[in-house]
Amino acid sequence: MHRIAPGTVRVCLTPVHTDPSGVPTRRTLVSLATLTGQPIKADAEAHRAARRLLVDAFPGADWTRPHIYRADTGRLIDQTPTAPAALGLDPEVNR
Repeated sequence: MHRIAPGTVRVCLTPVHTDPSGVPTRRTLVSLATLTGQPIKADAEAHRAARRLLVDAFPGADWTRPHIYRADTGRLIDQTPTAPAALGLDPEVNR
C-alpha cells in the first residue's frame, strides 16, 4: 500500500449503489487515510490501484459489504452495521 499512496494505513471501501440512467450500478468508494484518520491526497488511479490490490489479496471477501483494510496489521475488517442481538432484529431471531 505504501507504494501506491505513501502514508496510507487505512483503506475504507464502501459499496455505493447508484441509478443515474435508470440502470442500477454498484460502485466502490475508496478512501485512503493515515493511522489517525487524516485523508491521504492521492489521484483516482491510486484509489483504483488500492482497490485492485485488496480485491486480489482477499478473493473470499464479500465486496458488496463495507470494509476497512489496516495496512499496519494486514487485516481486512467487515464494517457492516449490525444491531445488538438483544433487540431481536436479526433475521434468524425473527423466524
